[in-house]
Amino acid sequence: MGRAVVISALGWRGAGAVMWLLYCWMLTRILDAGALGEVLYVLVFSSFIAALISAGWGQIVLRDGARFMQAGQTDQMTALVTDAVRGGGRRIAIMVVGLGVAYLAEILPAPVSTGRMVVITCVTAAILALILIYSAAHRACGHMVKALAGQGVVRAVLPLFLSLTLALTQPVLPISALLIHLISLCFILVWLLRGLPRDRTAGNLAKLNRQSLRDLSLGQAGFTLLMHMDVLVLGWVVGPAEAGIYLIVRRISGLLGLVFDALRNAVGPSLSVAFHRQSASETAAQVNRLFLLVGGVAAAVLVLAANAVLPLFGAGQATVVFYWLLLGGITPALFGAAGLLMSMGGLERVRLWHIASLLPVSAIVLVWASTFGIANLAMASAMLQWALGAGGAIALHMQFGIRPGALSFGQSR
Repeated sequence: MGRAVVISALGWRGAGAVMWLLYCWMLTRILDAGALGEVLYVLVFSSFIAALISAGWGQIVLRDGARFMQAGQTDQMTALVTDAVRGGGRRIAIMVVGLGVAYLAEILPAPVSTGRMVVITCVTAAILALILIYSAAHRACGHMVKALAGQGVVRAVLPLFLSLTLALTQPVLPISALLIHLISLCFILVWLLRGLPRDRTAGNLAKLNRQSLRDLSLGQAGFTLLMHMDVLVLGWVVGPAEAGIYLIVRRISGLLGLVFDALRNAVGPSLSVAFHRQSASETAAQVNRLFLLVGGVAAAVLVLAANAVLPLFGAGQATVVFYWLLLGGITPALFGAAGLLMSMGGLERVRLWHIASLLPVSAIVLVWASTFGIANLAMASAMLQWALGAGGAIALHMQFGIRPGALSFGQSR
């Protein structure tokens, strides 16, 4: 886990975060409040579907792929990526059928309830899911810049540039903004197809643990549902203008999540190898301390910048929402990189049952909280994230003796 890798990951994620903020700010200037809420909701909803499609496969590709590359087994790496893409393709087909049935039954959230929005959501989610799988493969191969630049910087810079160009000649409609985003995703996918091992001797993937894949898939899918359930609730309960404010604030507070994602990208391969060698205790302690220190600094910066940044996006009245979302987002700093450590350490079954126990509770709590306004929705979301982080930290300590955050200082090997 080199310092240069961590700094590079944080730098690229930071650059991507800045460009995403500029992109969102630009959208607030060229779209009215209702259209802005619709565009942001479709983008988040598509990301949610893409995360469900890639759930499990992305974690398997990173975990096992890093070990294959460490051992020089490029043929197995090639077979693993091929298997993951095929698995993702099967899920894409299921997704298309599922959204089609939901559209015909008229049960989709309002922003994605029209035929053309369903089509855009399906195509966007499918391409983004493949991007997530290929990005995981590049991370396993050590191509950190390529993995992070595509998902972060390029994904924001291209639609920003294209949207501004279009706005100079004609009004930008929600459908135009979404198509521009889709074009950008296609470019990123083509870019990520290059640079991965193409071993012509690759045969069948040896001994892929299907039970582990299933547990990782279900666990990651449940985690994705937990993390996006507040957004799903918005689509049915809150109007487009208020939903737009919530999603803007969620995007700004989500900068903290991008910091943690960058750290996961940087330390994931080394954690996989460490757990494989059964020498992960000290490495895990270093990871948790890194999450605490970097996450604490990032959260402090966001708190200090809130009053200056939120009004720029027309969300100056949503400070309370911002603070609650930030409080939920700081969970990995307080409880450690629980989800990553459990996935790399083979505790996917424990994580799965923990998430499954929280899902019905979170659905009830978030729907109930949303009836009192978006501030209460943000508060309920934060409390549920704390419950998830605390449960993961307890499980890691019981299984491996790994302590979270500040408690990891002084931990022996």
